[in-house]
Parts: sequence; C-alpha cells; structure tokens
Amino acid sequence: MIRLKQPALALHSCDVPGYHYKMQTTWVMHENATARNVAYWIDLAIKNSANQRLENVVINCHGTPGFLHVGGSWKGFGIEGIEYFKQIKGKVGKIWLVACNVAESHDFCTKLAKAADCMVIAGKDVQYVNGIYDFFRPHFFIDDYETGLYFTQYGEIGCFYNQLGKEL
Repeated sequence: MIRLKQPALALHSCDVPGYHYKMQTTWVMHENATARNVAYWIDLAIKNSANQRLENVVINCHGTPGFLHVGGSWKGFGIEGIEYFKQIKGKVGKIWLVACNVAESHDFCTKLAKAADCMVIAGKDVQYVNGIYDFFRPHFFIDDYETGLYFTQYGEIGCFYNQLGKEL
C-alpha cells in the first residue's frame, strides 16, 4: 500500500469496483462525468484547502489505453479532455490514475502531466484491488500498482516503484 500526503482528493467513478479510497476530501463522480467535471472538482478541492494546493489527487476508475472512464463504462475522456487540467496547473503535487491500462498511452499521460504541471502515476496493466483490505483500509492509502509508470511535466517516463514506508 502507498501512503499519500495530505491534503489530497480521491475521485471515484460511479461504477468502480472494490473499496473507495479515503483522502482528506473524497467524492464519487456522477454518471456521465467528463474531463471538465474532474478538473472542476479538483479546482474546488484546491480552493477549499488551507494552502490552496493539493499534495495528491487520486482518480479511481476503469481505464483503457489513453482513456479514463470517469463517467461509467465508455464515458469519460482521452487526450481531447486534457485542456481542462490547465486550470489546476502548478496546484497539485501528483495525480494518481488508479485505472487499468491507461499508461499504455504515454502520449495521454505525458500531456496530462504537462497540462497540470505535475507528476502523473498510472497503471500500465490490469490493476487488481487487494481484497484483504476491503473491510479495513486505513485512510490516506491506495493500493500498489501491478505495473506503474510515472510521467513528469518535463517529459520523463519511468517505472514507478513504491518505496515501502515512504509517504508520497
């Protein structure tokens, strides 16, 4: 498991399976949510945080290469929705995409990192929920990635390895 620094926001799609991660702010997105909605909710959480910044944002949804299904099955956004994330530029430390296969599109993840001006960590393969923690899961934690990649706002791409015990 990965412990995330706070303040943080967790956004869960309306149909995501398994446990819903709990951050300082946690919301479930409505059916048919769009990139514009997601960027608005992130900006709202930023405006309501004490220092007008979020250390981490978790977007928990289904995914396919270069597409986040934030509004339910096949409803969400790909590269065409990234422009909305410019409104949060420099106000987020990291964006965690807890979604299957989304990192197979390096272009999508790199453009998201550049638009938001922060690091993006995303799943490259099918992601599995650790059932052990379904009944008791500590607040401020997310599952490890089966295969995770990181993308920086400077165009760097690498394998993400959780350093056990380190708060990210």
